[in-house]
Amino acid sequence: MYMDLLMSKPFSTFVADDQTEMPGFSAADAAELQAFLLHNIPLAAAMQLQVTLPDHASLMLQAPLAPNINDKGSAFGGASASLMTLAGWGWLWLANRRIGLARDIVIAAAEHSYQQPVYEPLRCRCAGPSAPAWQKYQQAMARRDRARLSLSCEIRLADGSLAAAMTGHYATLKGA
Repeated sequence: MYMDLLMSKPFSTFVADDQTEMPGFSAADAAELQAFLLHNIPLAAAMQLQVTLPDHASLMLQAPLAPNINDKGSAFGGASASLMTLAGWGWLWLANRRIGLARDIVIAAAEHSYQQPVYEPLRCRCAGPSAPAWQKYQQAMARRDRARLSLSCEIRLADGSLAAAMTGHYATLKGA
């Protein structure tokens, strides 16, 4: 239902019930996140990670197959898990910046499922949370200066079929 609502009007006009606007991202945001990840997370550089925005609400991380391959010629499961983890983390990093928060983000837990092997470049999309979940996150940040947010990420093949999925449970903390 939430995705239907998002598709029915431009994301930049979507406002949650309490008038808390959902974050939207720009090409400059994608470039900033990519530079941050490549500079600060050596694995992201080794994976040859690229950040794109399929729309103003979602984040997509892409990586070529060659540096992320396993002994079977498909994408290594650890590379897929890393890409999905970074996609959720990256979405929250951008969203926090949009609302003026500079906080530490960590992944507290995750559930992964693998549906089929990937023999092509990896593409992982994080669409962000529901409006009520985003509202609850912001309220927790305002009250306690820390919050948790669950984000779903998917790796889909070029034909649109699901290859892997993850629900990541992220925590935002005040930091050191």
